[in-house]
Amino acid sequence: MHSLTLAQLAACVGGKLQAPATKASLGEPITCVTIDARKVCQGSLFAALVGERVDGHDFLEQAQGNQASAALVEHWQNSDLPQVKVPSVVKALAALAGYNRQLFTAPLVAVTGNSGKTSVKEMLAAMLAAHFGQVLATEGNLNNELGVPLTLLRLRPTDLAAVVELGANHLQEINQLASIAKPNVGIITNVTAAHLGEFGSRQAIAQAKAELLAHLLPEGCVVLNADDFYYDFWRQQARVKTLSFGFKQADVSATKLRLGVQGSTQFEAITPWGNQHFSLQLVGKHNVANALAAIAAAGFLGVPLAVQAKALQTLQPVAGRLKPMKAWGGGLLLDDSYNASPDAVKAAIDLLAALPVTGKKLLALGSLAELGEASASIHAELGQYARQQGLDGLFALEGQASLAAKAFGEGGKVALTHQALAERLKLELNATSCLLVKGSRSSAMDKLVALLIKKHPS
Repeated sequence: MHSLTLAQLAACVGGKLQAPATKASLGEPITCVTIDARKVCQGSLFAALVGERVDGHDFLEQAQGNQASAALVEHWQNSDLPQVKVPSVVKALAALAGYNRQLFTAPLVAVTGNSGKTSVKEMLAAMLAAHFGQVLATEGNLNNELGVPLTLLRLRPTDLAAVVELGANHLQEINQLASIAKPNVGIITNVTAAHLGEFGSRQAIAQAKAELLAHLLPEGCVVLNADDFYYDFWRQQARVKTLSFGFKQADVSATKLRLGVQGSTQFEAITPWGNQHFSLQLVGKHNVANALAAIAAAGFLGVPLAVQAKALQTLQPVAGRLKPMKAWGGGLLLDDSYNASPDAVKAAIDLLAALPVTGKKLLALGSLAELGEASASIHAELGQYARQQGLDGLFALEGQASLAAKAFGEGGKVALTHQALAERLKLELNATSCLLVKGSRSSAMDKLVALLIKKHPS
């Protein structure tokens, strides 16, 4: 972050400063913020978050022992560590992040949507880094009311661009996050049934994503999915230049698609800046759509198409997001275990059905979360869809996913644990088979992946 004295920081967050006569109280600069007392160093502000299980206030002595310069607290602690007291540490971090963002003059892109956020972020960050140099991007899934401020607090004068994810599970959350991020460019990937339980309807989800639009900087741009049902809804609310992406009529589209396994996804991008051949190490048509969104944003920011293509050519799959791996028995395992929405599961099923493999095509499915009252019917629909697409088997982890296995019919199996599911699958897998592993984060299907990729006979 841009350095601040402790007094300046206290003024920025509206806090009260309590400090002994130390260097920190006299102006030692605060240069970074952390919520982990184990990761502090000289110049660090330790933010004492109060969680459901852990209270950061209990770790001030550890933070001081690790050379933290100060702590952000909600109540005074008996410590020699200088402290800034605020009513809410989370809100203070947001205020501090907003201040740090105001000092950042390079382009900042915000990405939101039900699916594809992380893939678009990784693609765009690679493109921008290839053109501009040092780029800040959201780490992991730090895209909520805490994660976004922590990401913005990592912005430094040496960063030449930034790509930030904005997530939400209720209305007004993106409004709050975008108000401090103040993006030059916004991207809305899509609306799916993810988080349907919290929002109640797809219309409400679309409205939540639209909250980004009011906070885009005047000379900026918004990149919208022309294939999404809510494209016109968003476009009509946009106050800045709009660029569309998609497979139908769009500013940035794709032709000459060739979808295959690792390293063989090819397409030609048709853009306002010319046409360009792209080759991806990522699988699936949805990743072509993700690439089109990133291409549109990068093009607006002046990244040449040839530079974009070269950056994407070597980009590797993120763990848990359709990463091809060698499975037990020597066949192919597609690890898509990071998370799942109903639409994403259908897209993954389509991909699996279309892959040019000669052996069995199997789906290992964990339950999908946050679907509300529609959960049972959605899981059953997914099982029926997998059958219709010609998959050879559906192996479900106990829970709502068992309804998908039941709806799949013959070839649908259910296991109570990841270990039991792995043992069932080992009987089916061989050198010609392909297994797709999918499920919501709460299903922890990555545990199944770990059981099926080690010590496999080949």
